[in-house]
Amino acid sequence: MTPVELILSELRKGAPGRTDRDLMKVLEGWALHPFYENDELKGVALIKGTEFHCHLVPGFRLNRRVMREFIRPLFERCGYLTTRVHRSDEANQRFNRVFGFQRTWSDDKFHYYILTALPFEGKS
Repeated sequence: MTPVELILSELRKGAPGRTDRDLMKVLEGWALHPFYENDELKGVALIKGTEFHCHLVPGFRLNRRVMREFIRPLFERCGYLTTRVHRSDEANQRFNRVFGFQRTWSDDKFHYYILTALPFEGKS
């Protein structure tokens, strides 16, 4: 599986019936940052400006050390990161809290988050 294939598989879940060509348009302007472990793709971070999203290969779990190192270069480049999660997506809201994102505001569709410090410093 390539990074783009992983992202497309995730996008298809939220957009049934849309073609891969349509979904590729959604990715325009986003930088993809794949994460490999033992030469196997384990996840992809997407970044556009300071907005961050992450998709993991199903079944893969990041431990704290790996999570911190995965996000470090993106965080250091921007100084902070933001993200948004659909209001009904409880799993990703929990994931963001574990990652260290703090909710800043909400609208009728999304909760918005900011990360102002690299997560898990001094923890293993």
